[in-house]
Amino acid sequence: SGTDVVTKLQDIKIYLSYIEKDAIVVSQLDNIAWLLNLRGSDIPYSPLFFSYFILTQERGYLFINKPSLPKEIARALNKNGIEIINYQDFIHFYKEKFTNKNVLIDGDQSTALWLSLNNTNEKPSESRIAKLKNIKTPSEINLLKNAMKKDCIALIRLNLWIEEQKAKHTLFTEY
Repeated sequence: SGTDVVTKLQDIKIYLSYIEKDAIVVSQLDNIAWLLNLRGSDIPYSPLFFSYFILTQERGYLFINKPSLPKEIARALNKNGIEIINYQDFIHFYKEKFTNKNVLIDGDQSTALWLSLNNTNEKPSESRIAKLKNIKTPSEINLLKNAMKKDCIALIRLNLWIEEQKAKHTLFTEY
């Protein structure tokens, strides 16, 4: 398995201290899912969920459709210092609590969001979370190696089957 939520949040907090920022705003859905080890079903055929996330040195704030969050997950998040807030309250909450703070807006986001949150000429940052996602634990590396081996075996079997079908002059399609 990968890195636990507490370690990931601590890594981000250390980075915030280093760059002298009060908070980080994360709007990229895959980064939020990775950072909090959560998966959802808001988007068909995707494990992502509609959300925003703000992290300070003291606490995290996850903006999500509250009724869709199972109670045991909400309890685990609260135990890790993450407050659950309704998705629709994000802009209002940010403007109320963070307007005069030194906030890092992580990575890419929509222009509308950038203009809503940012009252300076500061450029968006490269995503620190995307960089952290690229660092793999030994366990993750082994899982990737095993997945690649299985994928290679499947491709070899497919190629052999195709060659057999061609030798038999069998008509076949992708269906």
